[in-house]
Amino acid sequence: QLAQKHKVLLLYGDCHAHMIEVAEQDNVARVQGSNCIEIILGKDRYREIRRRKSFVLLDEWAQRWQEVFSKQLGFNQETARQFMPEHHNELLFLDNGSNPIPTELLDECAQFCGLPWRVEKTDFHPLFENILTAAEELKV
Repeated sequence: QLAQKHKVLLLYGDCHAHMIEVAEQDNVARVQGSNCIEIILGKDRYREIRRRKSFVLLDEWAQRWQEVFSKQLGFNQETARQFMPEHHNELLFLDNGSNPIPTELLDECAQFCGLPWRVEKTDFHPLFENILTAAEELKV
């Protein structure tokens, strides 16, 4: 339970087991989106990426792709090459221009997964709109 004297804006998806209960409190507003990619890109763009069966890599995940795939997702190269192409057509790196594109890491990850990769430029406009919309709820 969050202190009622504070207004809280949650920048969080459904990744946490009790996020819905926290967001139902009167002094809390939450951005719209089931996960970080939908929160950042907006619902329509996220749906388009899902239809394309793209596995999205933000810079942070691309920098530590080995840890993500091996430790967090539990893949070795054999299981990654079986699973990933069954469910995804590509690795999609979202480039927001803040860092150089990690082409060498993307090559390694693509080799590990057996998928091609591509880069798509993006900005944070949908994220900013999402935050502003949620913040409006707190003005009441």
